[in-house]
Amino acid sequence: MREFLKEYKTPYEINDGACEDFMQCVIEKVPKASDRSSESVDGEYTLLPGHVWIFYRGKHYDAETINGVKNWKDLPVFKKYYQNIKNKTT
Repeated sequence: MREFLKEYKTPYEINDGACEDFMQCVIEKVPKASDRSSESVDGEYTLLPGHVWIFYRGKHYDAETINGVKNWKDLPVFKKYYQNIKNKTT
């Protein structure tokens, strides 16, 4: 894990292209963790940015969200997405 993190300067950089690698690294270390993706929650959200993250003990985690959130829509990548949509419609 440390070796993986040394390659990146910020959690944002991980989420901006290496989120799947990060997720795989965490899942290997935390056996009860599972993966989630924007494709798995897509349904009505067909324009979501591509992203994968970790689901563990009822919370969603990614490189920018180390404390986890209960709703995947509260992950920073999706909050930014929804804020951009809101800004375009106002």
